[in-house]
Amino acid sequence: MLNSLQLSTYSEKQETITFRRLCSSQLTKARNNIPMTVEEAIDRLVEKLPLKDRTKIAKMDKSDLAVLHMTIGPHIRDEFELWEGNDELSNSCRELSGYDQLHMDTVSKMIIDLLWARLRRTHAVRMVK
Repeated sequence: MLNSLQLSTYSEKQETITFRRLCSSQLTKARNNIPMTVEEAIDRLVEKLPLKDRTKIAKMDKSDLAVLHMTIGPHIRDEFELWEGNDELSNSCRELSGYDQLHMDTVSKMIIDLLWARLRRTHAVRMVK
């Protein structure tokens, strides 16, 4: 049994360990170039997608985005380590959505929807007169 002094010391050690793990996790993600916010995730996808694909996505109707959830969705979940516990990215999506809980599939869907919205603004083909 721990007395109050031991309990206090134990609690401080646990906080220190938790803090170190959190910092270590963030440093590892930064070193591995894993996005920690929705904005970073979208930036990464825009960088990696060829211009042809960015333009195709920009021209898609919102109702056609389901196709992307089957193709880009698994890539997002794997490459951005959503299944491994990329809590920072999940929390960023939660903040934007206003929901307390989001499934990883919902996180990837949200990123795809926001990617599409950005590409509609930046890569849509326009008629030049």
